Amino acid sequence: MAKGSTSAGRWKPRAWTAALTVAYLAVVVLLVGLEFREDFMPFGEAATKEATIDEADALAYRLFTRAGYRTHRARYAHVVLLSPQTEGERVFYDLCTQRSFLGDVVENLLNAGVSGIVIDKHFGRGVCPKDDPGTAHLVEVLTTSRVPVVIGIRCHDTSELDREAPVVLEESRLFEPDQAATPVDLGLMLLNQDTKKIPLEWPVMTAAGSRPFPTLAFAAARHHDPRVQDDLKDLLASGRHPFAAFIDPRQFPATTAARVYCMHPSREYDGIDCGRAEQVPRAELSGRVAIIGDDSSTRDRHSSAVGEIAGVFLHANYVEALLDDRYYRALPRGPCIWATICLGVLFALWFLGMESPEKALLGCIGFLAVLSGIGHLMLVELRYLPPLPEIGGLLTFTIFGYVHACAHRFHEKREDSMHPPPPPRAKEQQRTSRGER
Repeated sequence: MAKGSTSAGRWKPRAWTAALTVAYLAVVVLLVGLEFREDFMPFGEAATKEATIDEADALAYRLFTRAGYRTHRARYAHVVLLSPQTEGERVFYDLCTQRSFLGDVVENLLNAGVSGIVIDKHFGRGVCPKDDPGTAHLVEVLTTSRVPVVIGIRCHDTSELDREAPVVLEESRLFEPDQAATPVDLGLMLLNQDTKKIPLEWPVMTAAGSRPFPTLAFAAARHHDPRVQDDLKDLLASGRHPFAAFIDPRQFPATTAARVYCMHPSREYDGIDCGRAEQVPRAELSGRVAIIGDDSSTRDRHSSAVGEIAGVFLHANYVEALLDDRYYRALPRGPCIWATICLGVLFALWFLGMESPEKALLGCIGFLAVLSGIGHLMLVELRYLPPLPEIGGLLTFTIFGYVHACAHRFHEKREDSMHPPPPPRAKEQQRTSRGER
């Protein structure tokens, strides 16, 4: 009976070790699947349907990208919002009236001393008559601007496109891609399906063939600071997109288009009462890049690292990240995954041979300290985003190792309780009887 119980007590730790080994292998397989998911399921610099970002991923992403910054705020952009509640339904839904209104808003922004203007809107053909006075007014204001102006342009359906396929631009009512008048530039309103990434350029099909076309945020950033393009030349050459550090929309300097218009009203619009509207102080706009876009709960909404936000705040975050150097490159996939697997195997061998929970706990604490130091170096100094799945896998390795050491101690105590050592008197009697023999 005692012999059977002893074999059972010895078998359980071995079974526990085998179970942990299987768990280690499962984590490695999971890491390989996550790291090479783009090869199994294309998911990268693609312009297909946006992926939904769950709250756990968003929280981890915000914690990493906000490390190392004492003041996480907008320094360059100022958002100008249009909504049916503040500008009235006539201005918001009647696009011909809206163009005239935007011309007045842009004119007031120029007089306030903004350093650039970005319009997160596509002005398509066939919406307004060819001789529409509102369109003519907006074009005149834009072409006589003293600062760079970037307006949006859409492309045709991208549901079947991947990173290699060039997109086809829609026709613009105001300017054509190759005929944009200085200082007006066009920016592609096409997002990465992973909205945490800043779209820089997309391949577009033109009469001369396929060529890279800048996005709305990248065109605005490089006009404001030409050094942005030099800093991103390696990413532009490889066609990769960096990750952005996001600012919550509630922390962005923003105002309504009605308040900007009421700084110098030139005509009357239904739904806008400048007698009640509070004007925007000139100092809030001076030197800023004004980004104009819709703020509606029913359209142009996107999942992001700070929750569901309007598209204008998404573009504003991209512009702010590019100008404030708050973007991160991704580590190469191959070396990263193989380094993780090698470290995981080493940790597994080390922890499986460790019988002391105290030593395992110290090893976990030391590993976390080293991992924190490496992550800080990558984020702050090298501006690389640490690979979150791989870090999670290594943390899982350490947790499993600590649990294994605790389980080993538990089984040792259990076996000792089942087979206690003989009392001291019994030992003396045994020695005496052996001596007499």
